Amino acid sequence: MLEGLRAFAEQGYAEVSVDEIVRAAGATKPMLYYYYGSKAGLYRSVAKRAFTVILSAGSIAFDAKAPPLDRLRAYVRDDFARMRVNPNIARFLYRTAYAASPKAPPIDHWSLFMPSFQLVIAIVEAAQRQKLIAPGPAPEMALPLFGLMGIFAQLHLAGPLGDMLGDERADRLVDLYLHGVARRRV
Repeated sequence: MLEGLRAFAEQGYAEVSVDEIVRAAGATKPMLYYYYGSKAGLYRSVAKRAFTVILSAGSIAFDAKAPPLDRLRAYVRDDFARMRVNPNIARFLYRTAYAASPKAPPIDHWSLFMPSFQLVIAIVEAAQRQKLIAPGPAPEMALPLFGLMGIFAQLHLAGPLGDMLGDERADRLVDLYLHGVARRRV
């Protein structure tokens, strides 16, 4: 599956052949078809796995008893760490969301993203109860966090500002999310 992720992330769905994928994976076509049914099946499995990898249990982000600030920091750090270790996850997600081949099987990004979004909404609600985040609809209050994370990830992948996905950057991102960039309230 990692070779499928790499191939789809780097080349796109229509541009990569089953032969290329199985050759890079050291597998055979019958193996691919047995496990995934088709190239489209592999593509959908890669998409599901990409979102699952971003949201893996065991993190303090899932601990409802932990302080919301610690949970937010853990969520961003975990997400950044996964993209640092395997940047093809982010490349694949961006390619499928914004530059998918018309021949690619459709991916329901929203339903795959929903568990992660719901986790952040729960953290935002806990932060609102502690007055760390302003009142308002938690889903709307969560969106700026995802926006900042996306910008940092895109800059990291593009390379102009260097490593944007380190733990210190993750903590800084959370501070920007919670406090903004203004020196004083306007």
